[in-house]
Amino acid sequence: MRYTKAAAAQTALKDRSLALSVRQRSIFIVLDGTRTIEDLRGCGFDVPQGDIDRLLELGLISQVAEPILASLHETVYAGSGEGPQRTRSPATEWQRFNTAYPVAVRLTARLGLSGFRLNLAVEATCDVQQLEGLIGQVRATVGAKEFAELELALAA
Repeated sequence: MRYTKAAAAQTALKDRSLALSVRQRSIFIVLDGTRTIEDLRGCGFDVPQGDIDRLLELGLISQVAEPILASLHETVYAGSGEGPQRTRSPATEWQRFNTAYPVAVRLTARLGLSGFRLNLAVEATCDVQQLEGLIGQVRATVGAKEFAELELALAA
């Protein structure tokens, strides 16, 4: 079964108007319609059915219909920067996010109160493009040595 975020869900997540557990927030963040729940579990992600049911009940996620899924897989993301463009499939972008997100959260969480806002901004990201939008701030805040780990995760 594949799920994706509902349109109004981003606002509810960002303003924290709904009481979600840390695991439910994490599940919500990685659900993008390209991977099945079984795929996530196969990668070691804890996805209890009760948490999926809760997110459905709150209207934060919805099931992906196969025709939508087919068009999603045909979509190609263009890389940024100068020179030749690199293209990545949505599944590859999800893998990059899945690899880089925990690193970015860990690095910014270590900052304590001085990095609290940056940590919240990183936690609110829902895809690799949003995360890449914060890399300048993360690099400047954590330093080049610590940032190298995140840079490697994003390059994958």
